[in-house]
Amino acid sequence: MNNTVKLEKDEQEAIQFVKGIKEFYSHIFMFVIFAIVLLVFKGPTEPLVMWGLLGWGFGVVIHGLVVFEKINFIGPGWEKKQIEKRLGRDL
Repeated sequence: MNNTVKLEKDEQEAIQFVKGIKEFYSHIFMFVIFAIVLLVFKGPTEPLVMWGLLGWGFGVVIHGLVVFEKINFIGPGWEKKQIEKRLGRDL
């Protein structure tokens, strides 16, 4: 008996979208935990801490915009082109 489940393209895309959201929430969680730890042990007056958190916070914002498809510079079209390039043929 074959236990392989065939998924339609839209189902696969929905699964990928949800995985992206999960990764984004994990990213936010890690950022908040590290920010709290750094601010407690180093303090908000430490310039290196603040610049690091500012940079990482910017990265979190960009990650969210990409995940929720507000900006789409590496989207499904790009992925398809890369796959076709790797295979050496059209899909």
